[in-house]
Formats: sequence, C-alpha cells, structure tokens
Amino acid sequence: MGGGAPEGFLPAVLAGLAQLSRMGSGELSIADSQMRLAGQVLAASAAPEVEAELKRAVEPAFALETAIEVAPPAPPVDTAACSRLVADLLGRGTVRFASGRADIDRASRGLLDRMAAALLRCPSAAVRIVGHTDGVGDGEQNQRLSQARANAVLAYLTASGIGSDRLSAAGQGAGQPLAPNDTEAGRALNRRIEIEVKERAP
Repeated sequence: MGGGAPEGFLPAVLAGLAQLSRMGSGELSIADSQMRLAGQVLAASAAPEVEAELKRAVEPAFALETAIEVAPPAPPVDTAACSRLVADLLGRGTVRFASGRADIDRASRGLLDRMAAALLRCPSAAVRIVGHTDGVGDGEQNQRLSQARANAVLAYLTASGIGSDRLSAAGQGAGQPLAPNDTEAGRALNRRIEIEVKERAP
C-alpha cells in the first residue's frame, strides 16, 4: 500500500490475532481495509463471541468478513489420556482473572476452549476444579475469591458443553502455595486454577 497502513490498522490486527487465538485452526488476512478471519472454533459457544468481539474492536473503516465453523469432535480417549491433555494445557497456559475478582480474563478463553474440547473426549471422567490465591490479603477473603474463581471456570466449561454432573469446584484460598509469597513471581505461581480429571465412581 503506497499510502501506508489505513487508519485503525494496528487495533484491527491486534483484535484479529486475539480472536485467532480462540480457534483450533484458522487464518487472519488483511488487505487494504478488508479483514477476513476464517477457521474453526473448538466450542460452538465461541463462534458468536468471536464475531461479536471483532465487530466491537474493529473500526468501521474496515470491512469485516468471517467464515467460522465449529471443529468436529476429536476421537474419544480414556481418562488417563484426558488427564494428560489437561495437564499439558495448564502447563502451557494459565487461567487469568481480573485483579481481585472472579471475572475470567478474555485472553484465557482460548485456553478454556481447548480445555473443554479435551474434556469432551472423555465423557466418563469426573472433573474437579480447584482455585488457589496468593497469600496477600485476608484469609477468609482469599478463600471466597478462590471458590468464586473455581465456580467461574465451572460455569465456563458447562456453557461449553461439559455436563454439570461431571464437574465440581473447590476453593483452597492461600493454603497450598507452590512458592513463597514474598516475591511477585512466587505470588503469580500461587494464583492458579488446577483441574483434576479422574474416573467417575460407578
């Protein structure tokens, strides 16, 4: 483009990349003032959210086109394999929340979509969601916050198609730290969601 990037180009690219991260496979293209996002989302509930987020973030100067489908379900796996899939996802990403609140950060939705897709592959497994906080603040408040965050993840997974009868949520407050709470790096490690996948009792 001889005249340089059109107005609103950078916000449009950032918005497109943010939504691309929610997709199992996809492609983002921008030519002049035309943006196109195509691909497959991992959860049916994600498709309208991706489109709405893009429309909200991209300036009217851009013509927006989407071609979004829901990915077909992956083949089933046993509970042990499902547990490994979930552990791998949590090893590569963290469920983040607004500071001091139980609102799931938008940047974590892609991770939770992948989590839901993995859990759909093992319908016989029970899933326990455990929330933890750092050691800053009142112990009772941290307990409530950790429970609220675990409940928020449970609600997200339920909305993504995981049966509520398979899910449970518990808050552990600051009682099970992974690292000392005297540094920000340690506190960041302690603020976490853990997900346990086990065979359901008969």
